[in-house]
Amino acid sequence: MENKFLDSTRYINLENKKINKDLPELYSNKENCCGCGACYSICPVSAIIMQEDGEGFLYPSVYADKCIGCYKCLKVCSFNPKKFSDKADDESDIYLDETKVYASRIKNQEILAKSSSGGMFTAFTDYLIDNNYAVVCSIMDYENKTLEFSIVNDKNKRDEARGSKYFQSDSKNIFSESIAYLKADANHRIAFVGTGCQTEAFRKYIYMHNLNDRVLLIDIICHGVPSKKIVMEYIKYLTGGTGEFDYITYKDKRNGWSKPVSLIKYDNKEYKLNKDICYNANTIRLSCNVCPYTKTKRKSDITIGDFWGIEKQHPEFYSETGNSLVLIHSKKGMELFNRIKPDIEYVESSVDKCLQPNLKKPTMRSKDRAKFWNDYNSKSFSYVVKKYEMIGLYKKIRNKAKKIIRGKK
Repeated sequence: MENKFLDSTRYINLENKKINKDLPELYSNKENCCGCGACYSICPVSAIIMQEDGEGFLYPSVYADKCIGCYKCLKVCSFNPKKFSDKADDESDIYLDETKVYASRIKNQEILAKSSSGGMFTAFTDYLIDNNYAVVCSIMDYENKTLEFSIVNDKNKRDEARGSKYFQSDSKNIFSESIAYLKADANHRIAFVGTGCQTEAFRKYIYMHNLNDRVLLIDIICHGVPSKKIVMEYIKYLTGGTGEFDYITYKDKRNGWSKPVSLIKYDNKEYKLNKDICYNANTIRLSCNVCPYTKTKRKSDITIGDFWGIEKQHPEFYSETGNSLVLIHSKKGMELFNRIKPDIEYVESSVDKCLQPNLKKPTMRSKDRAKFWNDYNSKSFSYVVKKYEMIGLYKKIRNKAKKIIRGKK
């Protein structure tokens, strides 16, 4: 029997003659889908599922016989190129006239040492948890090797979200679970922390349920999400085939904030990760190459990330212990920043001083991307590692060989 789960290009349900309508076109090509899962969560008849493609990224598919044509999936989409007006776009009075920019770091040195940049995720969420907010954030499930969103009510669990993992978080049912959490008690509040596309999807989802007044949105500056499939292949390569690890970070600050170390740990052993593999341009999700959220003006309340270039823009504030960039977009975000000032060090900056590549434009697509995946699927992981010089060793060998050849000429 024909598979009823169809890729989300335009199609007509021909099996049931009584339903003769256009079904929603969730994406015309893979560039138009960031895999946030909001369409899956909003569907009132469970007609959408999320399926993993050959590169390890999730995409929605529609169960043709179930779809009722309500188009809620299109209205909640954060990447749909079509314009769907919604209440969320009419709330301009909640935003500041101009984005406020700060360089900052948490005062607590122990927390700062465990944080990827300046510890502002912890500074903000400490205050929020103390004031009846639950935090929706990404936590690594080491048993299943997945990064998943969770609703967190205590600081110990929140601490597991610290550090940069650089996987794409699986939203699973977090959108609907967040709605249920808010509706369970009128005093409940939520702070959502995610990438730009995930945060925008959550914003639209919340507005469609009229619960926006109890939600605060924090998005992060994102370079793009790499293929989990390739990262896991690399970890297997490092660990002799086991693929096991019980800790991962891309920004250990043992050598200082400006020289972060990427590593995994397992069974009291430490394995260094080469970011040329884990964060290779050939393996980034296609939507990241056209990301509409690589800008300073956003519809979140606060944006956080590393303040790259701070040593030139604010040398008096620069520290190798960590430097966060904070962009404040809304009145709610400004109020929160003012509340945590006793716990942080900060200096006011400006948009022109904080600009970094992924606040100006998306990460450029690699010209070798299609060839890379064709080689990976037809050859092997070790083959593409060597061919595309994804490990520094191969680059060193090549460069040394070039020097020897030049010396003989």
